[in-house]
Amino acid sequence: MAYDILDQYSLDINWYFVDFYNRLIVFASGGGILPTTIAENDKNNELFHQIAFDLPVRYKVVRNENISNQRPYKPKP
Repeated sequence: MAYDILDQYSLDINWYFVDFYNRLIVFASGGGILPTTIAENDKNNELFHQIAFDLPVRYKVVRNENISNQRPYKPKP
């Protein structure tokens, strides 16, 4: 089963990847559309979320300080 459109628009879904430096990166969907790979693999994503949640805290959590430099959202007319 996959995350359907209603799930994607109504839930804040965490999804993960490992970057070039082997750091675990967490994205929060904020009720937006997920990448197809994540949307189609909800069971694997939920399983990995539980594994990541159960890990001991051994790292510093950081936020992208340049987030305000991102392009502003402009709705289509």
